Amino acid sequence: NLNKLDETVRSEFVHFDQDRDATDWYERNRERDSGTNSMSAALGYRRVVQTQRDEFSAELRYNLSDTDNGTSNFRYPFTLDGEPIDIDPDLTSIDTNGNDGLLAFQADLSKPLAANTRLDVGYRGNFRVNESQQDVLFYLEGSSSPHSELSDLLRYDEDSHAGYVTVDHRAGPFGVQAGIRAERVTGLNRATPLADPVRSTDTDFFPRK
Repeated sequence: NLNKLDETVRSEFVHFDQDRDATDWYERNRERDSGTNSMSAALGYRRVVQTQRDEFSAELRYNLSDTDNGTSNFRYPFTLDGEPIDIDPDLTSIDTNGNDGLLAFQADLSKPLAANTRLDVGYRGNFRVNESQQDVLFYLEGSSSPHSELSDLLRYDEDSHAGYVTVDHRAGPFGVQAGIRAERVTGLNRATPLADPVRSTDTDFFPRK
């Protein structure tokens, strides 16, 4: 899936002091070019020997979204009387790229342990990567070399693992179910302002004590 957007916006700005006299007059032209790509794919398998008694299923899924934005801001100076000045404009160029990817796997198994007892086991794993980068360049009066520049990079990786085990027993119209579920999530955050990566880990069990 591909989405693309191109636009140009023209604006005029006048700054006044407390006496309503103009202190700055300029025109700003913004040219923006952006696009988004997204894709997804899935692969699955299912085997059924007896519905809700003896089954196995597995699915592998991948999703990716990528976004690119390019913005050019041209600043054309005017005199304080609103007349254009014949010099090349200043330019601020902003390029932003971001992508989000997710790989997910899930498997579930149901097996009879006895005539009225069933075992259910399952696992789910999610592996996510989110990354964004922004580069800003400042050009003065049509210069081909940037006067100054800024760059920011952010990347976040997250791994999630979850599993469950339950036993279901039926006796006529009555039933008893017992089980446990566990989940562990690990995240790693890396960014330009951070000297070292920041790691986080969270583990949960259900039911809790």
